[in-house]
Amino acid sequence: VIDIHGVRLLVMNVHLPWKSALKREELMVDMVESAHIFECDYTVIAGDFNCSENSSVHRYLKGDQSLLGSEAYFVDLAEAFAEIEGSSPKATLDVRNNPRYRDEKGCSTNTIEINQRYDRILLKNPFPKAYPRLSAFGIFGTKVSPVTELCASDHYGVFADLEFEINV
Repeated sequence: VIDIHGVRLLVMNVHLPWKSALKREELMVDMVESAHIFECDYTVIAGDFNCSENSSVHRYLKGDQSLLGSEAYFVDLAEAFAEIEGSSPKATLDVRNNPRYRDEKGCSTNTIEINQRYDRILLKNPFPKAYPRLSAFGIFGTKVSPVTELCASDHYGVFADLEFEINV
């Protein structure tokens, strides 16, 4: 929980398992349902969800389906910013361009999987509180190090700039 000039923000960081959809569902429902124990104005869930935008976990968080008898309603900040910019959210698991997925000749070793957006930042619908202003969203960690010839990770990172109304 972060207090910024009286605005209380709960930030929950995730790194869900990639091998089990059932485990991802159980963990996400547990996180969402346990968030109420913190008295906060806003709730953010961010991190590596290890599942696509078509997954049950993503649909659950956006309020498009229930999971294990639970409901949630979060806003996907990458989708919101892409709409503002007239673009599409960028993949964070880039199996074509990230050097971690290339052989010693520089050729992509993964010809089966498609690029996905596994890393996200979602804001719980704060109604009746005012929505913060989303002023920026992007990915980072895409640069290849000249020393290691790798990016920082096998996934690219995500960031969002939110401006909250502060009553001073």
